[in-house]
Amino acid sequence: MSQQLRDYQEKAVGELRKKVQEGFGSAVLVAPTGAGKTTIAAAIIQSAVNRGHKVIFLAHRKELIDQCSTRLDEHGIDHGIIKAGNKRTNTLPVQVASVQTLRNRVKPADQQGFFKPSYEAQIFIIDECHRATAASYKAVLEHFPNAFLLGLTATPYRTDGRGLGDLFQTLVQVSSPAELTRMGFLVPARVFSTPMIPDFASMRHKAGEFDAKEVEVAMDKATLIGDIYEHWKKHAGFRTTVIFASSRRHASHIVERFAAANERVAYLDGETPEDERDDVLYKLSFNRIQVVVNVGILTEGWDCPRVSCVVLARPTESCGLYLQMAGRALRPFENKRDCIILDHGGNTFRHGFVTDDREFDLKGKSKGPQSALDAITSCQKCFAIYSKEPACPECGHVNEKRGAKPGDREDPKQVDGQLEEINQEEVRQYEINFFAEKLREQVERGYKPGYAKKCFFEEFGRWPKKDIGMKTIWEESRDEKGKRQFKSAGFKFGEIEIRA
Repeated sequence: MSQQLRDYQEKAVGELRKKVQEGFGSAVLVAPTGAGKTTIAAAIIQSAVNRGHKVIFLAHRKELIDQCSTRLDEHGIDHGIIKAGNKRTNTLPVQVASVQTLRNRVKPADQQGFFKPSYEAQIFIIDECHRATAASYKAVLEHFPNAFLLGLTATPYRTDGRGLGDLFQTLVQVSSPAELTRMGFLVPARVFSTPMIPDFASMRHKAGEFDAKEVEVAMDKATLIGDIYEHWKKHAGFRTTVIFASSRRHASHIVERFAAANERVAYLDGETPEDERDDVLYKLSFNRIQVVVNVGILTEGWDCPRVSCVVLARPTESCGLYLQMAGRALRPFENKRDCIILDHGGNTFRHGFVTDDREFDLKGKSKGPQSALDAITSCQKCFAIYSKEPACPECGHVNEKRGAKPGDREDPKQVDGQLEEINQEEVRQYEINFFAEKLREQVERGYKPGYAKKCFFEEFGRWPKKDIGMKTIWEESRDEKGKRQFKSAGFKFGEIEIRA
């Protein structure tokens, strides 16, 4: 049964028809999170089928293929699936295809094969089309030169910020975050930063993005990982959460920190087996686990409305990637009034708020005026991020200066004497957790007695002392004259004793 389109969806389809009538052979449909781009695509496909046209829907990920197939089934549109291992028929007018599989199946005209130029698809729809300039897509598209090319995306630019004008001729923008929030199709976002964001100003870049190795070195520190957990526990400890880590190593340490606190946590990356990934996401959607830490796997093509917190534990220069990550928490759900974004990578100060309205074109980066970014403020008391309000909307604190960023400091007296106390307490806890972790490694792996101390010194620039709970073990003896003397024989930390 055909699904009734919302007013703004009908308007977008109408604008797209006008583009076709004006002679455009390709177009990008820009639909922000929650706009229902797959529903719009299904309506377009239904209309094409009614006119006797053939359609191919192309995607690069299993989740996107499954999502489109499910939506077509809901609309009663019979279709095939072109994907390795899938036995659904390949002879229907509508095909949902994996770009990798279709690339292997398209054949030159002198070779046999179902997908050859004679198939003559009239419409070619590419999901997440900001990827469509890749060689794998071009290898497919050259076999369908006469098809109308429709791209779907929330972010019409590549990772390096370049536009899509070399592949698409025009652009139609569907609604805006503000409109979708006002209509209840998105929830408001509350954003928090942290005083412990590393300095990325001098970090090297590769292909328009921060150098991956330097990001890992900057982010994969026990103090910062402890900060991720403590801030999550404080602001979102009851919320279903997705964490975006900087690397596999970084992600594994985050998982260890959450697991050590008995949180229900799981891990995903691009090498996670498909059945295991499905199982993890199923459990997350039904609250059987609360937190999923992932590396580059849940940025697009996946929706779980239950998610109400996103932790950005990585910086990115790509506004598109930022919007994809942060947008995972915006969809409404039962009793979900808002979502929390914990930005540990300084991304909000780099790109603006995820819910900002943006004007897109085919030229490339969409970035608001610098004055708007400069106005973004981090509360120096609770580290909420806000812009237009004179006082922090979370705690009511008024910063000493506008445009304060997480690394800025005020005199503790200016915040009722609380900031310095809170920071010292948090830092001390990070030090205790770090030393405890290294001490466990030392004992479990049989490292030398000085291993944990050395790690602590390398991390904090000082040796661990009694201020973190370390107690010296003294042994009493007598010198030649029978006088009592005491000699250090090791130390005790909690229940662990280390003998020299």
